[in-house]
Amino acid sequence: MTESLVRIVSDGTFFGSRVELLSGEALAGISHVSISMGPGLHPRACFEITPKMIDILAHPLLELETVRASAALYGFALVPIDPAI
Repeated sequence: MTESLVRIVSDGTFFGSRVELLSGEALAGISHVSISMGPGLHPRACFEITPKMIDILAHPLLELETVRASAALYGFALVPIDPAI
């Protein structure tokens, strides 16, 4: 884990908050901030990010027909991925 100094700036509302580097450059893609503090401890902030795209190499544990049947059970249908998104 890499630690860096950042500034959490808020206008007093949830939607007006932003996270920026000490240089003032805003950090994009942050979807959630969790701040914890305690007596005698340094404040700690954890950030969740929402990447535009992420490649994951994985091995399926279920066969395609099992996934299709599970999706149908909840009223969903599997569709092909559009690589243009």
